[in-house]
Amino acid sequence: MKLQWNQIDWEKAEEQVNRLQVRIVKATLEQKWRRPEGWIVKHTMPDH
Repeated sequence: MKLQWNQIDWEKAEEQVNRLQVRIVKATLEQKWRRPEGWIVKHTMPDH
């Protein structure tokens, strides 16, 4: 079953995006560039 836009928990989605942004900034400052290209999508999308 695919989620519809009105079914998304936007507060939770925003929290996840904020955490991801913090991780990206931290990795950038530490010059950690070793993540595979598909990592962000695979680890942020719900398995529905």
